[in-house]
Amino acid sequence: MVVLLLLNLKLAQFAIRLYLQYGTMEQGGQSVAMVGLGANDFFGNSNDFGVGMCVVLPLAVSLFTGESKLLARLTYLASSLGIFVAMLLSGCRGAFAATCTAALVFLVRGNRKMAAVLVGLLIVIGTLFLLPQGNLDRLRSALSPEGDQSATQRIGFWKASFKMFESNPLTGVGPGNFAPTFRDHYSVVEKDPGAWAPHSIYIQGFAELGLLGAIPLFILWGLALRLNGQTRRLLLGSGASPQCFELRLALGFEMAIVAFLVSGAFLTTLYYPHMWFLVGMSVGLHRAVAQNETTGQELVQRATSEDIVFAQSVLSGSQHLTR
Repeated sequence: MVVLLLLNLKLAQFAIRLYLQYGTMEQGGQSVAMVGLGANDFFGNSNDFGVGMCVVLPLAVSLFTGESKLLARLTYLASSLGIFVAMLLSGCRGAFAATCTAALVFLVRGNRKMAAVLVGLLIVIGTLFLLPQGNLDRLRSALSPEGDQSATQRIGFWKASFKMFESNPLTGVGPGNFAPTFRDHYSVVEKDPGAWAPHSIYIQGFAELGLLGAIPLFILWGLALRLNGQTRRLLLGSGASPQCFELRLALGFEMAIVAFLVSGAFLTTLYYPHMWFLVGMSVGLHRAVAQNETTGQELVQRATSEDIVFAQSVLSGSQHLTR
């Protein structure tokens, strides 16, 4: 977890430094310069970069709350602040909505309500004072999608995706085949070379994978959320304190998965690795907690059986002395 947070903090601080050094360029009302646009490895644009930040942010925040060790607390705090600022500067509306949703989950599911309120205040203050004017205007434009060129374009992509699904309901058009299919059959511009994307993991799932691929995928996401809930119940049932690392980590995974699912409703990140490392680490955490719980029960049972044998030997010895 520390390695994961430090790697994302490195990406975040690099984007922030470039942003401060070169400023922004306005392109259609959006500040786009140097934040995720090829400057951060495989993240191809600012929206994908924003999703990468908003998925890791809940983990850092959840681990920060309740941490008692100074070095770990400073690490989680630096990661939370750096990743949050980078997410804001990316200008990604989906990532912003996902962060707000994760904060609500933190408020409802978390044991530290004051910390959740402080996180909400941080989001509000950061939005008002750190968000560039161009990105702030872009967030406001989401309230009136009829005047937003990007929203109008996405609606056109979604309609084309539904038509692809109707034509291929079982298997879809194939992984990664939305762009060529759209270009050849649904684009209004002849021989348009644009790299089009459906801008939604759910619509992309049905259009490219069909029912046979999308339904198992969506079930997997639901099972991942359920698994983290089971992990938390195991820990709480064993008497774990709210400051327990595993308990905070399970809540962080839960918020991170919610952030991915919310941001993915507006972006094409279906094949990105975010969900897969969240699922893998959630399974690893659950197995570790379950194994520890089983080992503890075995030790208790073993101790109980030894106590019974000892008590029987004492009783038999007492009876012998009495006789």
